[in-house]
Amino acid sequence: MIKKIHGFWHVDISHHNIKNKQHRIRRSTKLPATPENHIIAQKYHDKLLVGIIKNTIDPDNSIFLSLAIEKFKLFSRANHEETTTEIYTYALKKMFEITGNIKIKDIQPDHIEQMKLTCKTATTFNTYRKHISAFFNWLIDPQELLVKNPVKKVKKMRVTKKVRRALAPYELKDLFTLAATGRKDFFNYLLMLLLTGCRRSELLRLQWKDVNFRQKYILLRNTKGKVDEPMPLNSMAINILKEHKGLERPFMFNPDYVTKKFKKYIVKAKLSDDLTLHCLRNTTVDVLIDSGLNLKDIQGYVRHSDIKTTMGYFTQKPERKLEGIDKMTEFIKKLSQEIA
Repeated sequence: MIKKIHGFWHVDISHHNIKNKQHRIRRSTKLPATPENHIIAQKYHDKLLVGIIKNTIDPDNSIFLSLAIEKFKLFSRANHEETTTEIYTYALKKMFEITGNIKIKDIQPDHIEQMKLTCKTATTFNTYRKHISAFFNWLIDPQELLVKNPVKKVKKMRVTKKVRRALAPYELKDLFTLAATGRKDFFNYLLMLLLTGCRRSELLRLQWKDVNFRQKYILLRNTKGKVDEPMPLNSMAINILKEHKGLERPFMFNPDYVTKKFKKYIVKAKLSDDLTLHCLRNTTVDVLIDSGLNLKDIQGYVRHSDIKTTMGYFTQKPERKLEGIDKMTEFIKKLSQEIA
């Protein structure tokens, strides 16, 4: 963990040795707490952690779960976006709450089965299961710290398909009226979701290197279709991003935070409890359909692989996507006037 103490970055690492006794290392990096120095501090943290891991492997080639997770986080940071690492970490944290800090070889399918009791929905469990399975696969190959993946014996939960839900105009008005009184950066995040039809993770993964102000587009990396896709921007979207230019990345939120924050707004605004963050994306599609935009163009705009919500992947020219974002801008301007 990297902490800011008295204006400087400090490294704070808690770990268990091979006898499962807890140890803690706290060191100052003597670096002023700036975003640029945070990257250097993170590298120093990771270097210390590598040394700890090398000295904490049992003769039987097994390590405790807490260190295995830290080791996996090092790998994930080096190969994925930070938000992806946060998603993996959250799923592993949920497993850790059930297993405790046991050796990885002692984790059984029953431990994963118990997670079904703690998850509110089947979709949540299936998502955790997928991320935890990736963790164990990594421990098998290339780490060679395990032989079998305990998740493989755990079946997915059956998901009941729900009717796609979009926000009604009055719900949008109430939601954004309330959001306008809160954090500006989170208000902008919600506005950008509605404007672009992006998925939650697509904006959270966005890096400044993927924002092209001159040519007016963002590059959405590793979308649901496992491809990188350009998304053209208009002046409203560009102005939102420019407001965040002092941050390390455009939208500095944890995935779990944005979900819970949105839910708090829904409760506070006394809206229907079946509304989720993804409903903003559904609303974008509904608005574009009502505006008369061609269905094929809408499919390209929101990057659906199927036209029903699934119709075969179809790539549209950026010029037609730009027509979509202009229509969303007209809609949001009208909404803003009603809020004011």
